[in-house]
Order: sequence, then structure tokens, then C-alpha cells
Amino acid sequence: MQLGSAAIFGRAPRPLGVAVYGALERIAPAPYVEQMLARDALANGDLAGAQAHAIRMPANPGRNELLAQIAAARGQSRLALEYYLVAPDVAAVSRYVKAMGVKDPVGAYALEDELLVRLQALTTHPDAVAEAYWTLGRLATRQGFLDPSIRAAAWKNSLTGYRKAVALAPLSEKYWLALGNQFVLLEDWASARDAFSRALGINPNSADAAAGLALADRHGAATP
Repeated sequence: MQLGSAAIFGRAPRPLGVAVYGALERIAPAPYVEQMLARDALANGDLAGAQAHAIRMPANPGRNELLAQIAAARGQSRLALEYYLVAPDVAAVSRYVKAMGVKDPVGAYALEDELLVRLQALTTHPDAVAEAYWTLGRLATRQGFLDPSIRAAAWKNSLTGYRKAVALAPLSEKYWLALGNQFVLLEDWASARDAFSRALGINPNSADAAAGLALADRHGAATP
């Protein structure tokens, strides 16, 4: 009979639960046993013990998550990031991207692109792929604001990212708004109007879409 974590830690004192898993590990090592022992060791600050158990697990996202957390606890942020990318842990990588994007949008763009490649290879995270394209669009826009010498190329990349995001998630108001705002920056009023109209069609109560549409109409009408 297989014993789950709830059966051990949920109904028995923690030291007893750990002892039972330790006995199971000696008798018949199994991935779930190593995982529970690794998590317990990590929670108690035993990083060496946590790693010893984690490396006995088969290569899988759970193992990579544990190794990332162990590396992070040791202050090895780059190694932790590598494990988060391999896992992949979208939320964890996104935190790195967000923090980096404030001062280094070029580096953040490269990191998000690494995540995108990993997600595309797995083919199991379509929503995360769309979000990655949206993030790439935002980072490219920021690059253009910070460095006028690359603005044209950066904002072209922004359009590419936003267009791929709406292609993957055409019912996302957020992605259509981002695309519309990018067309506003480029003063492409007809395309901006189309994007804001799509966003308004998804959410008729969207104040941002309505404002964007009004802006596009006003400037479009003034264009000869």
C-alpha cells in the first residue's frame, strides 16, 4: 500500500512522519519518498540533506523545482534561475524578468525569450506562451523608450510580440489593448482603432478600450 504525504504528516506528529519516510527510503527508495524527505529537509534548513534527497529523484519538474529552491536558499540566484527555466516554473522566472526589466530590459528580454523557447518545446503551456509574447512586447517597448537609437527596431519587435499574443489568445482584452497602445505609439491610427475595437468587443465595459478607440478616431479623422 502506497502512503501519501497526507497519510504520514497529516495524521501523525512530524518527527514520526519523517521517521516513517526514512524507513521507507531504506527499504524501497521511491521518488515520492525522496521528494517528501527533500522538502522536509529544505523546510528545516538542512540544504545538504535536501540536495542529497533531491538528486536521487528522477529528472522531472518536481526535482528541478527543489534544486532551484535549494540553490536560491544558498544565495546561488543564477543557478536557481537555470533550474527554474528547466522546470519550467513560469511564475518564478517571471519574477526574475520583472525585477531585471526595471534596469536591464535587454537582459530581461533575453531571459523571457529563453522561457518562451522552453514553453514552446514543451507544447503544454499555451496560455503561458501567449503571456510570454506579451511580456516580450512590453520589454521591447521599454527598450525603445530608453534608447532612441534602437527605437524603431525595438517597437517592431513589440508589434511582433503583441500580434503573436493575440493570435494565441484572441479573447484576451489585455493583449488587444497592448497591441492598440503600441499602434498609438507608432501613430498607426487605423490599426489602433481595429485593436481597440476588438478589445471593446470582448469587454464592452472596458474604459481603456473606449478611450483608446476615441483617441484613434480623433487622430484618424485629423489625418489627411
